[in-house]
Amino acid sequence: MIDPLDPTGGDGAPSFEPQPPRRRCSTANRKPYNRNRVYDFLFFRGQGGATDEEGAKGLDMPLQSYVPRRGELVRLDLVRRSGERRPTESGCSAAVWVATPFWEPRRPSEEYDFEGGLP
Repeated sequence: MIDPLDPTGGDGAPSFEPQPPRRRCSTANRKPYNRNRVYDFLFFRGQGGATDEEGAKGLDMPLQSYVPRRGELVRLDLVRRSGERRPTESGCSAAVWVATPFWEPRRPSEEYDFEGGLP
């Protein structure tokens, strides 16, 4: 019987079977998925929004994963600060973030750049 844990294959000679390639970072493939989860969470919270702590707890996501995804959404102009602050569990004041439901032009001519629609 061949032992699957024996590197020699049972005959004393080492086997050099090619190993399947490993993923470099398994979390890299989850970024778009988690970014969408964060946006949906904030969108459905409405104008009440959420602090980073509330968002991470609401999505059962580590804060170290939630904050970078929220930051990406801010850079994409899909999330913005509401101007409000709420206390966290530790009593510190935290910014409240809300989803921007629609594209908001930054300059008067920008709304005509895409003929009234998004690219």
